Amino acid sequence: MINFGKIKKTYNGQVVLDIDNFSIEENKTYVITGSNGSGKSTLAKIIANLIPDDNNIVKSLNLEDKYLIGYLAQKPYVFDMNLEKNILISNNDKNKCESLIKKFSLEHLRGKSAKKFSGGEQQKMSLARFMMKDYDIVIFDEPTSAMDENSKKTAVDIIEEYTKNKTMIMITHDLPCVEHIADYIIKMDDGKIYDRISRSR
Repeated sequence: MINFGKIKKTYNGQVVLDIDNFSIEENKTYVITGSNGSGKSTLAKIIANLIPDDNNIVKSLNLEDKYLIGYLAQKPYVFDMNLEKNILISNNDKNKCESLIKKFSLEHLRGKSAKKFSGGEQQKMSLARFMMKDYDIVIFDEPTSAMDENSKKTAVDIIEEYTKNKTMIMITHDLPCVEHIADYIIKMDDGKIYDRISRSR
């Protein structure tokens, strides 16, 4: 169990996140949903230690000393290179790269600059690049938001396989697409958690 305690974040005098007691169990999957501006992405970035909470509680936990944490933003970072070179940036394992290209059905994009991919194709490539490395805690912020329905289902299946024996936090607006992989569903609004649902899988 990782106990974060009270997590609060204020921007320009406005409280955008105010959670009294937040904790996660190791090797469980958490799906966090809510409307735009509800605080989902802010919470994810704080847990990933990309931004500080008001009292630096998360930083004081020194999670990076205990866990390898991976964070994937909603908007993919795309290098002006071909598919393979983009994926191999984080790990030069060409066999693993080839396997992920096939899993995500990206073969038809070989030789094409990733800058010219569609939004959904860029998200698939970004997921493949992320999965070239293994993490203890993985945090996905809307990883399938630009994909069509069939691609979303395939991507979620691949994510579920990849995150076995990992702790996962996924931010999403598309709860029906991912709720079947969740151990816990957390619903947020106005910077607070108003519901936390435990699911048996």
